[in-house]
Formats: sequence, C-alpha cells, structure tokens
Amino acid sequence: GRRVFVEAPAVGCLRCHRAEGRGGNAGPALDGLASRRDRGHLVESIVSPNARLTDGYATTILTTSDGRCLQGVVMAEDPERLTIRTPDGSVREVVAAEIEDRVPGGSSMPPDLATRLTRRDLRDLVEWLANLPEQTGGDPTQPSGP
Repeated sequence: GRRVFVEAPAVGCLRCHRAEGRGGNAGPALDGLASRRDRGHLVESIVSPNARLTDGYATTILTTSDGRCLQGVVMAEDPERLTIRTPDGSVREVVAAEIEDRVPGGSSMPPDLATRLTRRDLRDLVEWLANLPEQTGGDPTQPSGP
C-alpha cells in the first residue's frame, strides 16, 4: 500500500495528500486516518471521491466578470475578496465584486482513480491507509516507517 501511495505515478497520491511527514496539501493529511474513518469509507473515497467530501477540500468553480474561470479550494473569504488554491498549487486572490458565478465543483480527486489501480493495489492501499498512525513529533520531512 505504501508503495502505491508513494510510487505509483498513475494515481499520484503523494502529490496531493500528506502521510508519514511528506506529500502535498491539496487534499487532507492521511496520518491517523483509521481513528477517523473505517475501511469502507476509505474505499468509497477512492472509488467514488464525490460521495462524501472532507470539509475544506471541496472545490469551487468561479467565473469572473472578465470571463476567467477558476477552479480550486477556497482557502479564505471575506466580503472584499476570495482566496483560492488552484489544482497546480498556486494561490489566487479574486475580488469578490468581480465574481459573476460560483458553483460547487466536487472533489479534486480524479473520478476514475480506482480504474488506475489493480484490485490488489486498491486493497493494499486501503489497508496501509487504515494502519497509518498519527504523525507525532520528530522530523516532519522524514518518513515515519518502512
């Protein structure tokens, strides 16, 4: 499972998710996941990523008055502006008065992710995720296990 998470280019988990002190922050951190979710939820999150979205990680699609279309996760918002993190990791600020349309965009996880895995890889990935301990202390840049 760890191999799939870290090395499988077809799924790229490590680009968006953080585990064992490394990875991206576009998706939820996965250390200690077993204390929050059961294996059924993990499978569902991979097979059908839009079924249940983790708070703070659903995307939003914005259309601006000048015709731009932006998609990403809203990081901050006030009456004057909205800050969004786009899929490439860049952070953009949009003036609220320039937003013409705003709709929910669902999960940023690819909907066909499970089709990129063998049944065994899916099983191993879920089992590895279900056994990840909480990240505690130590050097966050170093993996915590084999």
